[in-house]
Amino acid sequence: EAAAARGGRICALLAVLLFGNSLRAGFVLDDTRAVRLNPDVLGATPWPALLRNDFWGTPLAHDVSHKSYRPLTVLTFRLTHAVQEYATRAVGGGGAGVTRVAGVEYSDDFGGSPLLYHAGNVALYAACCWLWWRVLGRLRLLSPGGTLLAAVVFTAHPLHAENVA
Repeated sequence: EAAAARGGRICALLAVLLFGNSLRAGFVLDDTRAVRLNPDVLGATPWPALLRNDFWGTPLAHDVSHKSYRPLTVLTFRLTHAVQEYATRAVGGGGAGVTRVAGVEYSDDFGGSPLLYHAGNVALYAACCWLWWRVLGRLRLLSPGGTLLAAVVFTAHPLHAENVA
């Protein structure tokens, strides 16, 4: 039992090792619109709006909506933003302060530092990799070694890079 449980820990650790370097990364490309300026992420809309809006915070019924429906992703961003705001207030911060991450300055306005967003994504991905290993093991379609190999391939597959990092 203990030896079998190592497979899940191996996958979760591999996920952290592969994507842990993203913790030092900043916001890039579409992150400004998707995270830093998204009213659904910033808490400017009621919670049920997450189910009615696209990834960018535009109502799905609106003509300009991309129809990219990812409410779980937006929910994780909103929770991360709420935690970051709470932590900022708890230490006496807030306002238009500046956060430095890896030598890059980020305004605390409009979503603040990317560190918690990246850390949340890495942690969720590690949990997903552990869960995938667990599901494969429960299905018993492969030998224990085959299950671990399939879970490691899932964990290390480059298709996941954009979603995690």
